[in-house]
Amino acid sequence: MNLSSDFSGISKDLGEIKSALKDNIKKDDLTKALENLVKQSDIEQIVTNIVEKLLGTLKNEIKKEVNDKVTEITNKQNTEIQLLKSQNSTLSNQLEEQNTRLNSLTIEMEDTMNKSYSALSMANYNEQYSRKFNIKMVNFQTENDENLRESFSIHRLRSYKSGVPPVIVKVVNSEVKTAIMRQKKQMKNHVKLYDDITIKNRDLLKGLRHHKDIDVAYYYNGSVFGKTKDGLQIIFDIFDDISYRIEYERTKDVNNENGES
Repeated sequence: MNLSSDFSGISKDLGEIKSALKDNIKKDDLTKALENLVKQSDIEQIVTNIVEKLLGTLKNEIKKEVNDKVTEITNKQNTEIQLLKSQNSTLSNQLEEQNTRLNSLTIEMEDTMNKSYSALSMANYNEQYSRKFNIKMVNFQTENDENLRESFSIHRLRSYKSGVPPVIVKVVNSEVKTAIMRQKKQMKNHVKLYDDITIKNRDLLKGLRHHKDIDVAYYYNGSVFGKTKDGLQIIFDIFDDISYRIEYERTKDVNNENGES
């Protein structure tokens, strides 16, 4: 047995083992050091923190910008609203003043119209009253040296129509007029006798005679009468709305029958 050779082999083997152990220790330590220095999770966390910080900053900046813009628009709208309110208040006051003035003018106009209606009605009544004893004669021929009765006077009307102008006969009282009018159907030579009524009363009679609810319309003793088809007799004025007046008189008649005041 060669001890020297064996010892030399053992020493060599121990050296290789030591060298191998030394290399293993260095690699492990280095790996652990690197792992302790930067881990994957640490990198992700760092990146996450950076991104969150940037997003937070950007979010705050955007939020501030939006808030500033909203505030600007809101302030502008509030100013415009206040201006509109002020203008609306001014217009409302002006409208109220105009309405007050319009109401005043309406009252004045209605009062003036009522006075005008009253004046015209009175004028028509006075004109008609002045004709109370008049008889209108149509187709009454003129003759030379006429000898008229002393109880009445005659004058001819101016006429723009062809034919003989009408004649107005003025008698001394209503009794004479009534007596003459009772004989009108016996007049000869196509002479016709009529009441001498005003133009406004003639127009009223014409309107009554053409109304669907009126059966008979006539003049008597200064007034114009209309008798409805259901027997209601009404005195009409020149300013009456015929339909309204008939309905009013019918309602009043029904209320009277029912005992209502």
